[in-house]
Amino acid sequence: MDPVDDHAGIQVNRRTFVGGSVALGGAIAAGAAVAGSERTGHDRDGHGASDTTVVHVQINGEHREITVDNRTSLLDMLRERAGLPGTKKGCDQGACGACTVLVDGRRINSCLTLAVMHDGAQITTIEGLADGGRLHPLQQAFIDEDAFQCGYCTSGQIMSGVACIAEGHTRSAAEIREWMSGNICRCGAYTNIVLAVANAAGAH
Repeated sequence: MDPVDDHAGIQVNRRTFVGGSVALGGAIAAGAAVAGSERTGHDRDGHGASDTTVVHVQINGEHREITVDNRTSLLDMLRERAGLPGTKKGCDQGACGACTVLVDGRRINSCLTLAVMHDGAQITTIEGLADGGRLHPLQQAFIDEDAFQCGYCTSGQIMSGVACIAEGHTRSAAEIREWMSGNICRCGAYTNIVLAVANAAGAH
């Protein structure tokens, strides 16, 4: 292979030149990647922004200040940071309703929203429904009507049912089924769930 004259008195063959260029390019790319990962690990936007936030919320009537990663879902904050495991993680995609809670009186799937979005909110979970030692009427109705089997979806069913009653969507069994359709019971206790919601609505 013919040498390449670099016009400075040094002769470099083509293979050496190409190999050196590739090595230099790889070193530059690796350096950039390392620099980028350090910035991501310590400071995502390069301006000293923190990766955590203190969320101020009222949970079941109690003021709480909880430090969370900004990417934490409301569901994970309730279960892992607030110590309230009654809200269940089912599909984690908003399809099953097991994680239903009330935020400012409205039912939401807590797996689909970030905790930091609810600073200042009033949140009610299944643990906050009972009044002292007395169960909420819908909790009692679920027991009376045998409206659960494995029980995994029950907390979400009850929270959704409480909202369904408050919203006035209990004028018929068909209406209850429609407005409770976002809550899945894999055991198939739907008939008794509808009956429990209807009975609790009648006593409301």
